[in-house]
Amino acid sequence: MNAKFWICAAGAVIMALACTREVTEQNIGKNTNEIEFTASWAQDDESGSRTALQENGTSIWWTTGEEINAFFGTMASGKFTSTNTEAQATANFTGTLTSLIGDIETEAGNIVCWAVYPYNEANTCDGQSVTMTLANEQEAARGTFADKFFPAVAKSNSFSLAFYNVCGGVRFSVTQEGVRRVIFKSNDGSPMAGKVRVGFGEDNRPEIIEITDPVDSILVIAPEGGAFTPGAHYFAAMLPQTHAEGINIYLQTIGKYASTSLTNVITVHRSAFGLLDDADDNLEYTYIEPDKECPFCYPIRPVCR
Repeated sequence: MNAKFWICAAGAVIMALACTREVTEQNIGKNTNEIEFTASWAQDDESGSRTALQENGTSIWWTTGEEINAFFGTMASGKFTSTNTEAQATANFTGTLTSLIGDIETEAGNIVCWAVYPYNEANTCDGQSVTMTLANEQEAARGTFADKFFPAVAKSNSFSLAFYNVCGGVRFSVTQEGVRRVIFKSNDGSPMAGKVRVGFGEDNRPEIIEITDPVDSILVIAPEGGAFTPGAHYFAAMLPQTHAEGINIYLQTIGKYASTSLTNVITVHRSAFGLLDDADDNLEYTYIEPDKECPFCYPIRPVCR
């Protein structure tokens, strides 16, 4: 199994941004007026992001009805929704801002806007970083990234937002029928998910400053409560981390499970995906005995039956 895992970076389509005017206090005002952003995916050497992976395996488009948080430092925030009626590489987002509070955060004399995908009421901004959560329980989508499970951030002093991915992960497939859930678990307890505080480094790329409430495993559930289609590709989003003792992988059908282990050092890179095709190839699924510890019952939740 170890030979099947390697890191692969996917490219992203970059579109010219239509709106470049600077953000100033006068632009946003002190009322809850409607504002429009133009959002695309930034040029990134380690690229490939949510939301919709196209058939060529590299192009990234916004789907309809996407939602993001927008923050003007600590003084204003709001939910913005895409207005596109079909999947597009660049989309407009409209919404309104809350009342201005706190100090104005400026960069080169302009107000800095931060944005987070996906929208979550719990996302926050302190003017220097944003705090968001990567869920440890993710519903899969065939051939693309699961909706709202692959976070991205943007920082701009205009109404044009160039989003960068925060996480990396694994692209996987199974060979056997009836697989309903897959767990990826760090053997050394390194975090795979949790609440993170994210800033931008000297290379103008996102970097995780702090991880709170870390979780050392990811549970991926087959789409719509069904089973994974053998041979189809699915994705698990993970925090960029090094797992010095490798990763255990558990796969579950109804009442049975199988497991395998990648024992080499595995590093999850931001915006890149390890390839794990045919994860259960030649594995034997055995019945889950009621009196034995089951990896699907802890630490996530009881899902054995």
